[in-house]
Amino acid sequence: MNETTNPARQRPAGRAPRLVGTVACEGLAHAKYAAGLGLALALVTALLSWVFVKAEWVGRGWFAAPAVLAVAVLLRLTLLAPSL
Repeated sequence: MNETTNPARQRPAGRAPRLVGTVACEGLAHAKYAAGLGLALALVTALLSWVFVKAEWVGRGWFAAPAVLAVAVLLRLTLLAPSL
């Protein structure tokens, strides 16, 4: 028998690279939103650290965590910003 293949049932060539490219571009497009969220988290962490240091529950070393987070976010927004 002479069977013909249905082109609609065949998997299109190159589907995986397109999917990877789409996911990568969406990740780059939302990098600024994630960095903004990180900056808000750094602010909340700094305020909580300030409250706990004032109450003398923790030492001043706890200011390092929000400072490091803020520096990382600012680097991500400026020097390491993704370009599409």
